[in-house]
Amino acid sequence: MPTDISQVVARIKGMSQTDLKQLGTDLPQQIDPTYLTTFVNASLGSALNALPLDQKADAIKAAIQAQPESERAGLVKQISTVAMAPPTPRVRDKLWLIVVAGFAFVLIGSFITLAVGVFVPAAGKVTPELVLTMFTSVVGFLAGLFVPSPINNNNSSDDNGS
Repeated sequence: MPTDISQVVARIKGMSQTDLKQLGTDLPQQIDPTYLTTFVNASLGSALNALPLDQKADAIKAAIQAQPESERAGLVKQISTVAMAPPTPRVRDKLWLIVVAGFAFVLIGSFITLAVGVFVPAAGKVTPELVLTMFTSVVGFLAGLFVPSPINNNNSSDDNGS
């Protein structure tokens, strides 16, 4: 007859810290890895949510340090790629469109303001120097988008340096 989950929870809550550590050490060897993975995935999220942030960090560090040295770098890399996944090409394209459209709007607005400022005297209004500075800054930014990256320098020079 299977044990009721409430009985298991009650027994675990009654364990000392030493007994819990021993259970955590013995459990992976005594349970089928498939069931253990399901159990860990189901319980770890809710258990970590109940902890304060510093204790969550300590628990994750301890779990990584418990792994063999050969696997640690791979685990840290996998965790960091999940936490900081790069944006998809579609999202990246939308972000660039927003940035370029914003700068283009400022470019056109400052150009119109400069053109009007030439014909209308600036008595107590925005000075043309301020608008000119904004205009040249935006032109410089937009021109910088079309300059090839120095990191991707694909010059076709031979090995002799000529």
